[in-house]
Amino acid sequence: MFPEDQRVMTGHLQQVSGGFMRGLTALQAGNLAEAVTWLEPTLAQVQAGNAKGWIWLVAPWLALAYAGQGEVDRALQLFADHLSEPALRDMTEPYLISRYAHGRVLAVAGEVEGAEAALEEALALAQQLGNPFFQIEVHRALGQLYRAQGRTGEAEEHFSQVLELGAQLAGAIEDPGMHAAHLAAPPFAEARP
Repeated sequence: MFPEDQRVMTGHLQQVSGGFMRGLTALQAGNLAEAVTWLEPTLAQVQAGNAKGWIWLVAPWLALAYAGQGEVDRALQLFADHLSEPALRDMTEPYLISRYAHGRVLAVAGEVEGAEAALEEALALAQQLGNPFFQIEVHRALGQLYRAQGRTGEAEEHFSQVLELGAQLAGAIEDPGMHAAHLAAPPFAEARP
């Protein structure tokens, strides 16, 4: 985050980070309404403080929640309002999140070419950062996109990367039960033929 974000958010940081984490957890659990309930006021609070780093962190996840609820226009408006500033490109991790989320929202909107371009850019950034968790998520999103388009070969390539990266991460888990549970998680189960 930007240093000025911390200065502006002094006294509110716990509330902002708590709202963000609750919203993100709800989103990951598939509870879209709850995610919106937490992320909307969090975004409003960071907007009021003009905390750009936080805005760039919260807005993409809120956009995914909106798109998941069928509110694609609202999701796309968030990208137009908050996630098109050139300075965002200088913030590698928030830019990665933004491109990933934008790609997923564009896929929901049926804009396949835009979705593919955004997700490919997100994948390149995740690889550049050496972030295996985001590489898994982006490969999964690309696999889903290609599968929906009937491009099975390309889908299988991305799903095989999900499995390969998942196996690499699971290799660091010593407990056999935890190892098996990791590989049974949705990203990996979906990627299996």
